[in-house]
Amino acid sequence: MASATEAGVLKIYAISPEGQRILTHQYQNGGSISAGGSPDGVLANLTADKHVFIPKNDSVVLTGGWKVALTLTMDASDGLDCSDGRMALPLTIRGAGVKLLSLADIQFTSDYPAASLAGVELPLGAGYTIPDGQYAKIGGATGYISIEDDS
Repeated sequence: MASATEAGVLKIYAISPEGQRILTHQYQNGGSISAGGSPDGVLANLTADKHVFIPKNDSVVLTGGWKVALTLTMDASDGLDCSDGRMALPLTIRGAGVKLLSLADIQFTSDYPAASLAGVELPLGAGYTIPDGQYAKIGGATGYISIEDDS
């Protein structure tokens, strides 16, 4: 079966250890940020021309215990298939350069059923926790995010 990029709004959050959510980036899934569309179990077209620059968000510095989290609000009721999605979200780490976070890094391992509602912000995993002693900002290099349906 083939998968298709799920239309919807992707939001990237910085979440403090106390639970405060700060929106750092927002994109249309399927827009320029998406590498999208692939047969089940096969990488989407991830050639360099599909990567876009994700600007570094300077409004918040993430330190130990902060999380990077991703959500999707779908345009239509549908399902999501984590096995076909791909992500390389840049995280700029002070003194260490850029780490590209994958869907595995944010712990997106479960599928949403086909009856998932449109307009509901769905968390995509538990998030990536910044290790103690690190200072990071979300963005700052090229990357992509492709969240796909469960066709």
